[in-house]
Amino acid sequence: MRSFSWHGSISTNPDVSLRGSKPGRPGDVGFRRRLPPEAWPLLLVVVVLALPSASVLWFMNEALDNADLAARQRIAELYQHQVSAAQRRFERAWRERLAALEEVVRTSPNGAAAFEVVVSSALADSIVLQGDTAEATYPGLPEAPRAPVDPDPRWEAARTWEQSGTNVMAAAVMYERIASESSRPGEVARALQAQLRCLVQGRQFTAAIRLVEGPMQDHAGVVDEQGRSMLPNAELLAMELSRQTGDPAFQPLADRLRARLVDYRSGNLPGHQRRFLMLEWERLTGDASAFPTLEAERLAQRFVDQSDPPAPAETLRPVEGGELWQWRPASGTLIGLFRQDTLRRWFGKAGDESALPEEARVELMPPESADERALASLPAGDAFPGWRIVAQALPGHDGSLIVRGASHPYVWIAIVVNGSFIVGALLVGGWMRRKMRLARVEQDLAATVSHELKTPLASMRVLVDTLLEAPTSDPAQVREYLQLIERENTRLSRLIDNFLAFARLESRSPAWHFEDLPAGEIARRLQSALPPPRADQCPRVRLEAAPDLPRIRAHPDALVSALLNLADNACKFSGEAPEVVIRASATNGHVRFDVEDHGPGIPRPLLKKVFRRYYQVEPGAGGSKGGCGLGLNIVQRIVEAHQGRVEVRSVVGQGSTFSVVLPALRATPPPA
Repeated sequence: MRSFSWHGSISTNPDVSLRGSKPGRPGDVGFRRRLPPEAWPLLLVVVVLALPSASVLWFMNEALDNADLAARQRIAELYQHQVSAAQRRFERAWRERLAALEEVVRTSPNGAAAFEVVVSSALADSIVLQGDTAEATYPGLPEAPRAPVDPDPRWEAARTWEQSGTNVMAAAVMYERIASESSRPGEVARALQAQLRCLVQGRQFTAAIRLVEGPMQDHAGVVDEQGRSMLPNAELLAMELSRQTGDPAFQPLADRLRARLVDYRSGNLPGHQRRFLMLEWERLTGDASAFPTLEAERLAQRFVDQSDPPAPAETLRPVEGGELWQWRPASGTLIGLFRQDTLRRWFGKAGDESALPEEARVELMPPESADERALASLPAGDAFPGWRIVAQALPGHDGSLIVRGASHPYVWIAIVVNGSFIVGALLVGGWMRRKMRLARVEQDLAATVSHELKTPLASMRVLVDTLLEAPTSDPAQVREYLQLIERENTRLSRLIDNFLAFARLESRSPAWHFEDLPAGEIARRLQSALPPPRADQCPRVRLEAAPDLPRIRAHPDALVSALLNLADNACKFSGEAPEVVIRASATNGHVRFDVEDHGPGIPRPLLKKVFRRYYQVEPGAGGSKGGCGLGLNIVQRIVEAHQGRVEVRSVVGQGSTFSVVLPALRATPPPA
């Protein structure tokens, strides 16, 4: 590798400066705290376009509201027929249901049987049967206590032994004797019940269980003094005893008691006793699904306990805040209880949804239940005061396909119009901002150029005046002054040359003549173009060129000028670094010229900006050395004209390397 070294200076060329600063302006520091001047055009355009954009949005909103209203009116007309047909079907189904309900009550052997048929047939959620005095017969309250008829004198002795607890087993024997000798079924059943109490009190559990399974089974229809059937209560007690003792009679007793509880036709169980026994049976067996009528029993009893009997009126009336509804026919023999959800479910079964589109349905709505999705509505009928039958959109739909279809054109128009306004505002504002920024940069450039041109001229004039006015001429001093004048003259020439080159590049007509020549010739011309050594200007500049560099197609003067600009920048910002190195090498079909300095380096975010026109790195990012910010842009454009590229690598605090990469020409084989 050949090495060309030069110790001395390269003339300062401010217009190719990489890290210079822009001329200062009074008030800059305070002005930066306010809105940048480039933002005012965009802000003005936005303000000017805000009014028409708002007007368009208001107009589109009104148009959407009107289109929605018109579409809903058309939809209401379409659905009104479906709602009317659903109303007629539901009224017919409701009348048939009520007629069936009254028929069941009329033909049932007793109130309990009627209750069971109504609930199991789902004619109502529950019913309350009433007598002539408007009191509930089922589920009714316990009957008045009944006094025993012609009591046997032996009862007093047995009761005394039982109540004192001194001889309960003797009392049990006495009750057993009374039961075996009496001819009255009621007295026999009561004696057996008393014997069962004494056996339990005497902890004769097995005997008590056998008593329930044996003699007491013959007296299933007998009730006690409170009007309760005695045998079911005894069977429940026997179940508890067999559960405690592990007696195998538990399951037969449970099956027998369950059969009695679900048997409503016998009518020998009052409602309160049946509910109590059902709950206790579920507790002992753990089976909560054995009695499908238990919830209806609870509902009826809660109504009896909390509500006054209504006057006969064949309309629905609310109970318990509107979640439960009651109906009493003119006959006054029953009160039907209906849950709100049950009524709406019955309506759904009675309706015909086949004629409706997928996004709508017809529903029965209770009073004070408004729905914004309602498309059409009619009163539910005289039997349902305040209730309405409505056609409404399903969740996730805004009304119908018609409403959505009518809204789409307006939405797209609003999007397109306002989008056009926004895009136009951004384009116009961006264009105006770029123009203002360019105008300001050009003003700054004019001021900088004037300063850069004026400085060498002023320096040369001072030196010439000094020489002319000196009374004696020292040859050494004269030579020094002439060298300074020559340096300033070179600086001025290079500055003018670069501006002329920039002007030619801007006009896109550089009129260069490209030649095929060895890359080593460019290195030789670069070596000869370096000024003679000076000790006061620049660190050592070393040129290293690899031997046998390939040929390239280039304009020698333009390419050498670009490399000199890079070398000048490297010297300017090397500071106290020992040297600047220029290397020429060939790799991968390209010729590469690297200009390496050891200065402060360039921050990574600024590497993509340094080739812009007029761009100068701020002083804090690399130091200000003056200049106009055109040098690197000229270098890039010259290299691109040679079909090459400029690369930069930099590490802050370690220096920068600018590389010019040019395509090498293929070698032509020698003739055969």
